[in-house]
Amino acid sequence: MNKFGYLFEARGIQRFLFATGKLKDMVDGSELIDFICGSGGYLDQVLDSLSLDPIIVRKAGGVFYLVFEREEDAQRLQNVWRLAAARWFPTLECVDALASGNSVREVIQQGLLLLAQNRNVMQADLPAASPLAARSPRTGLAAISHERGESLDAATTAIRQFERPQGSKCVTDRFLEESGINWPNNFESDAHHTRRFPLGQRKLIALIHADGNNLGVILRILNDACQNADDETYVDLYKTFSEGVTNATIEAAKEACAQVIRDQAQDHVLPARPLVLGGDDLSLIVRADLAVAFTQVFLAAFKRHSRDEISVLKALFVKHDMEEASRKLPDCLTACAGIVYIKASQPFYSAYAVAEELCKRAKAAAKPLQTEGQIVPSALSFYKVSDSLLNGLDTMLEQTQSAQHEHNGQRCDYQLGVDCYRIDGDETEQLPLLDDLHELIQRLTSGDTELKDRGLRELTTLLHTDLHLAKQNYRRWVQHANNQSQQNQSEQKQWSHVTAVNAFKRQLETLIGPLEDDLPVALKAGSSTQYQTVLSDLLALLVVAQEAPFKQGEMA
Repeated sequence: MNKFGYLFEARGIQRFLFATGKLKDMVDGSELIDFICGSGGYLDQVLDSLSLDPIIVRKAGGVFYLVFEREEDAQRLQNVWRLAAARWFPTLECVDALASGNSVREVIQQGLLLLAQNRNVMQADLPAASPLAARSPRTGLAAISHERGESLDAATTAIRQFERPQGSKCVTDRFLEESGINWPNNFESDAHHTRRFPLGQRKLIALIHADGNNLGVILRILNDACQNADDETYVDLYKTFSEGVTNATIEAAKEACAQVIRDQAQDHVLPARPLVLGGDDLSLIVRADLAVAFTQVFLAAFKRHSRDEISVLKALFVKHDMEEASRKLPDCLTACAGIVYIKASQPFYSAYAVAEELCKRAKAAAKPLQTEGQIVPSALSFYKVSDSLLNGLDTMLEQTQSAQHEHNGQRCDYQLGVDCYRIDGDETEQLPLLDDLHELIQRLTSGDTELKDRGLRELTTLLHTDLHLAKQNYRRWVQHANNQSQQNQSEQKQWSHVTAVNAFKRQLETLIGPLEDDLPVALKAGSSTQYQTVLSDLLALLVVAQEAPFKQGEMA
């Protein structure tokens, strides 16, 4: 064995960031996490102090993989890093491993296996709290300090004491670098106006979590191609891939910020706050009405920018005489995203868990539809929380978007929202297209008097309770819309068989397929007892679209 590695991963980042529920702590905590592997950050400081110069295979987002020529160097780093980490970011879940092998590739492969095993080891939160110890009222952990009369635990103390060195680039710099524009760090009404989040009238915000698809496929291709490659080739390919994914994510975030968020600033404060941006991950808090547009631009831009990065990787494969392996690489990467809509006062930790589950839901629906080129459709899933308490996503979906009724002597299931929407019209047609849902929204918000969303809200409620009454309600809604269309056409002396309600039905059919005669639902493909519609999604986005910002001087 002539190579030795030390691999480290910061995990449980969401628990660390959202523990207190205060936006300022989330912001400072995200900067602290980002500084672990940042230029001149904690890792660089430790390596400099130990006079170590390892081979850096990966270094980003609280994760680093380092390879040494000497075993004692890897052990020295582990010993010092564990002590330093406990001081700099206490209670953050950390997993590390020492590995060895005859090549860098063998070291990394063994290290990744050990990391996977070590993730199952439970870690204690230190310092432990005795029965007589004071506790932080926000987290329940043992308090070690006081700030303005508030007891703080070790993690919160570390976050509030952290200051990023001057000249070190912040997380927000990767979204927008412009003087005179501020990113908010506070939801409180008494916060200074230059840092107060510009909420809308309902104080609705969205928490977005996006994650790349099929990165493991490329890593497997890379590992297989490097079976007999030297260390320099393996490191070159691995770093190019890792940095390429990060570059695509950052460029996509910049593009989405410029197109959707930049012009929405109020009093020079942007209605958004980035939390995580690194590797293929993005987490962002944004004003509710901007979330879908931001995510749609981000996912499309990530796919486009990743195409350029994959082209660079393919060229590097060819350069290293791995042309056959280069042909196995996909042309681009895609990502999926989850969006949860909540009030600014609701718990962020629970909300983030829902956003992650929504992202997984989109991935689960999109992955089986990947093309022969191993490209998974870009997709997003969203959910608007209507209760004050956030339960698990499955529980909330069962309560709000599922119903069971007897129909033609059979027990039938009715799903009132779809699993996810694709954002690219050129990708598979087996998922509903988000733009088609936008067109439905425009029909209900265009100012026409024919279509009223109130009837659809009543219908959605009745679908949970009484199928017969739901059908009666739908007939009245259709009849009223047709009567209104005839009256409007008579006044304008224009006659057309394409009434507003017929156009609405046609647009709905493009999303879910042929509708039933007596309800705006469609049978799922291959089923005779499962019906679906998009009414719940439609009504949620109608509420979100009304999240108009306060005018100057009215901000809560």
